[in-house]
Amino acid sequence: STQSTWVTCWITHLMKKKAAASDSNERDTKSLPALTESFAAKAQVIIHELMPKKVMELNNLFVGDAVAGTGDILAPKDLQPGPNFQPSDPSTPSAKRRKTANGEPVYEQIVPSNRIIVGLVQQLKQEIVQMMEMMGVVKIWIQLNIPRIEDGNNFGVGIQEETVGELSRAEDASFAVLDTITKYFVTRAKLVSKVIKYPGVEDYVQSVKELDEKEYTHLKLCCIDMRNNYAILYDMITKNLEKIRQPRTNTALTHMY
Repeated sequence: STQSTWVTCWITHLMKKKAAASDSNERDTKSLPALTESFAAKAQVIIHELMPKKVMELNNLFVGDAVAGTGDILAPKDLQPGPNFQPSDPSTPSAKRRKTANGEPVYEQIVPSNRIIVGLVQQLKQEIVQMMEMMGVVKIWIQLNIPRIEDGNNFGVGIQEETVGELSRAEDASFAVLDTITKYFVTRAKLVSKVIKYPGVEDYVQSVKELDEKEYTHLKLCCIDMRNNYAILYDMITKNLEKIRQPRTNTALTHMY
């Protein structure tokens, strides 16, 4: 009887657990349409309000810039180390330097980053994050509007899939910019360390200037690409908005008979 009682209790426990899970699933199922509606509402705001606004903001980002040309991107004093810098001299007291594992001296100093590049990077990173978030919302809204797979009458579905593909391409292009920004700072750090170690070699100084000018141009082109992506996506979505919202209609079936 003890075993029978234990089995009964275990079955009762499983039934309660299953009932609780069923209630939870039912609540989740009921809340899903509300989430879908929120995606649709956000997507409409992004398409009709934020996208045109972003086109103009990115278009004006480099207009009226204080940098007249890339030649002004770096001042000579920007490559000078801080006042606590000590040259690589064996006679330098050991108290003013620390050593790495391989015994090479490392000096406490700060060589500033290019302030113009850093400012543009901060602006562009914010724009990239916002763009990826907005593209994600519009993309999930379109994907949730894709009807079930059927034979025929798939022209509107093709428009939806092509639009999702363009949104994904814009997301990937924006994310790739973040990787290039990281590589720029790593490359510049290596060149600046060469300038400090070999101050008499002017080519190292010139290489830093060329790198900064290249990055400035790259950031400007990235900004233009983001503006163009917003403009192209806005144009594509607004022109095909009815097909994106309702990819299939009954009229197409009527004309077949």
